[in-house]
Amino acid sequence: MQLYKRLRREYEHGLGSIRGVAQKYKVHRRTVRAALKNAVPPRRKVTPRKRPKMTLAIPFIDAILEKDFKAPFNQRHTAHQIWGRVQIEMPACDIGESTVRAYVRIRKAELDVTEQQTSSQAAAAWMMEVLHSDAALRVIEKELPNGAASNLVAFIKGGRFRERKKALAVLGRLRGIRTAVIARCLKMSRRTIGRYFSRFSNDGLNALLSAKATKPNDDPERDQFLFSLLHSPPSAHGIKPNLLEDG
Repeated sequence: MQLYKRLRREYEHGLGSIRGVAQKYKVHRRTVRAALKNAVPPRRKVTPRKRPKMTLAIPFIDAILEKDFKAPFNQRHTAHQIWGRVQIEMPACDIGESTVRAYVRIRKAELDVTEQQTSSQAAAAWMMEVLHSDAALRVIEKELPNGAASNLVAFIKGGRFRERKKALAVLGRLRGIRTAVIARCLKMSRRTIGRYFSRFSNDGLNALLSAKATKPNDDPERDQFLFSLLHSPPSAHGIKPNLLEDG
C-alpha cells in the first residue's frame, strides 16, 4: 500500500509519466497503472500446494484434538507432543514440527469456535427448560440429585429477577456448565458467577440469596452525641473559628 501511495504521488506531483515512475521505482508499468487505478493493491492469488505427507497425518491429528476437547485442560496435548506422537506412531509420515504446529493452531481455533457454539446452545436450551418447564423440579432432581440444588428451583420459578439469575448461575455450575458459557447466556461476568457459587458452596442458600444489608439499629448514645455536636458552639469542642477582620 505504501508503494502504491508513492507511485501515485510521483505521477501526480513528480515525473508525470508512467514510464518515468516505473524506471525510478524499478517496477513494471502495469504496477504503476494499477496504482493509478486503485489506491489499494489487489490481493495476491494463493495457489494451494499439495501436501501428501500432511494429508496422511491430518486424520490422526484431528482425532487427538477432538479427544482433547473432552478431556480436562491440563491433560490436553501440546503441538510438540502431537508432533512427537506422529513421529513415533506414523514413522512413514516425516513432517516438520513447524508444519504440525501451524495446523494444530488453526484446527484448535476452529474446534474452539464450534465447541463454544455447541456448548452455548446446549446450555441455553437447558436453562430455558428449567425456566419454563412445568416440571422444573423433576428436571433438577433427575440431573442433580441434591437437596440444596432442588431448593434453588423455588427461587427460579417465583423469585425476583436478580434471585432467579443467581440461582440459575449456581445450578449451571452444579450441572458442570463452564463459567464462560453461563456468563454468555446470562449476560454476567465470570467473576460474579464465581462469587455466587463460592458463597453458595461455603455458606448455603441463605448466604447466596440474602437481602442487602439493613440499616443498623438506632443507638441512643450515638444520637445524643450527634445532637449535642450539632447544637453546641464550636468553642465547646476546642474549635476556633477564623474571624474576618474589618479593614
